[in-house]
Amino acid sequence: MRLILILICLMLCAGTVSSRAELQLQSKMDAMCRPASPTNHSILRWKPRDTCTNDCFVSRLTCSNGKTFELQSKFHPATTEFQMVFYNWAPWSVLIYLLPFVAIVGVATIGSRLTAPLLVLNVLLVTYAATAAWSLHASITGNPRGEGAWLEQALFLNPYSFGAFSFLFIVANLLPIWRVLENLSYRHSADAVIVPSFVQEYRTDATFMRAALMPNIYEFVDPRETTTQYQRDTERLRAFKDKLDAETAFAEAYIRRERTRNHLNEHR
Repeated sequence: MRLILILICLMLCAGTVSSRAELQLQSKMDAMCRPASPTNHSILRWKPRDTCTNDCFVSRLTCSNGKTFELQSKFHPATTEFQMVFYNWAPWSVLIYLLPFVAIVGVATIGSRLTAPLLVLNVLLVTYAATAAWSLHASITGNPRGEGAWLEQALFLNPYSFGAFSFLFIVANLLPIWRVLENLSYRHSADAVIVPSFVQEYRTDATFMRAALMPNIYEFVDPRETTTQYQRDTERLRAFKDKLDAETAFAEAYIRRERTRNHLNEHR
């Protein structure tokens, strides 16, 4: 449970932390503004990558002492070191980035009771994650004032939007993943016990049997409910045992009757 909470915090903070990482051009900006410090930069002109070399982006750098300089660069001046690593390693970086999402979706699909709705939701969420990766890759060399650029900035490149998406993705898949981990860690008996039911109205109900035997997630959320929960489970198990004893007695009586009938038929 602690690991899952840590994962949620990391995904929520990942976008914000990367957006505040050191810029690739930070040392150059610091040198131009020294002894002052850079405070802002705005894009003045942009050229397509196939028509430029190191002057694809021309931006105005503003220093804390009020001086301004024109800065030329091959990549967007707001690109961080982390984003440049992501750009240089593409497409492998994109695949590594999407791999945890696909793995979580696979595990959650196994443990889900509403497989189809969850799968549709996860397809939409993974599509968002892939679009965010593509938007980040394109923004490093793409037109910052192109059509739809503002929408990409607001929906896919905004760290808070990505944090909200990460939170929704984890919450949507948390319970199914917990169910899978619970099933893997729960110790089942090595021998399968099969009790036949001879009467239609006393068939074993798998839903109530699972509810009685499997631990409840709310016990981990609120430990104060643990004693009450186990008391309820004990009552369920006692009722279930009485039911099985009655069915066993009925089965033994049925077998004795058949044996007696067969014995009488042999001596006629």
